[in-house]
Amino acid sequence: MKYTFTIMVVILFGMSGCSSQKKLVEQAPFSVEKPSCTPFEGGLEASGSGFVLQLPISTQAEDEITFEKVFFRGHILNPEWVTEEGNRFLQCRYMRKGKEKPDIIMHDDPMMEVGNQPPGEIVEKEEFPFKLKPDEAVIAYRLKGKTVYTKISGIKEKSPLIYPSRQNN
Repeated sequence: MKYTFTIMVVILFGMSGCSSQKKLVEQAPFSVEKPSCTPFEGGLEASGSGFVLQLPISTQAEDEITFEKVFFRGHILNPEWVTEEGNRFLQCRYMRKGKEKPDIIMHDDPMMEVGNQPPGEIVEKEEFPFKLKPDEAVIAYRLKGKTVYTKISGIKEKSPLIYPSRQNN
């Protein structure tokens, strides 16, 4: 009898923990054929780098589905519809900013150097809710007022695009 209350509390907390997890559905109302990821690199250190994820989606219920997020390689991306050469697909871009060198104060008196930032990048990152392989992504979409998650795999890595640097002549 004295353990009844403890058991009830454990059961209640156990049930509430499961509802916060994102559940993947097996069958989506669309198909993704030949998804690809194309990395790119700028010609200058400050120009940055990143990748473009293309998801060719075919669906009969396009008006009923709203694509919200794509979870890919530790990043949460916003998809947008793009049309190229008559083909329509979802596209997500990720851009790493180039490294800009901040002004550094160098002085005999260490107190004059107080405003200098330490090297390295401090980035606050939203918690990534899925464990995925490099060729997998999760698509979050809204259907009938409810957010649903589905996993796709087989994302092909294309050859990287390397943009040349422009030099002033």
